[in-house]
Amino acid sequence: MEDSKIAVVIRWNTWSRATIEKMSKRFGFEPHASVNRKTGAFIKKEDMNLLEECEKLGIIKISK
Repeated sequence: MEDSKIAVVIRWNTWSRATIEKMSKRFGFEPHASVNRKTGAFIKKEDMNLLEECEKLGIIKISK
């Protein structure tokens, strides 16, 4: 059975291309951002706590 995933929209608060690429590789989504600095992604449920920690650090803002 495939891991269940949660659809999220990530608003990037960082301009660091390296940070965006590292996070996209870690969480398994494309490192592309729209002109309004947003990326749509499907995140594994077990990775949501770590993604929320990134939000607490101010790197991103998460919308579900």
